[in-house]
Amino acid sequence: MTDINHLPKGYDLPENRMTREEWKHYFECREKYDVEYSPEEIKKLRNDLDNAFNKNDFDEYFSILQKLPFVPGYALSLKRTDGLKSVWEFNLSKAKEVYPDEF
Repeated sequence: MTDINHLPKGYDLPENRMTREEWKHYFECREKYDVEYSPEEIKKLRNDLDNAFNKNDFDEYFSILQKLPFVPGYALSLKRTDGLKSVWEFNLSKAKEVYPDEF
């Protein structure tokens, strides 16, 4: 699912209903956040995440957290319970591999 004319599975459920502008934002987030990282890059991001946490820099922490790929089952669970808005500003690249029609 990559554009507003091809909405993800469950788009019409109450927890996923969005305006056209919100769907545009959703797909902008997919372009921005759904980046595939190598294992080395993920390791560096996790180290950076730990460093930000240890420095109490929670703005940086959240920024890094958004880059790390969500665990597919967790992303799907959040989507089903809280809707797509709960995951739209996170990296769903791995979740899209496992559940291509869901995101």
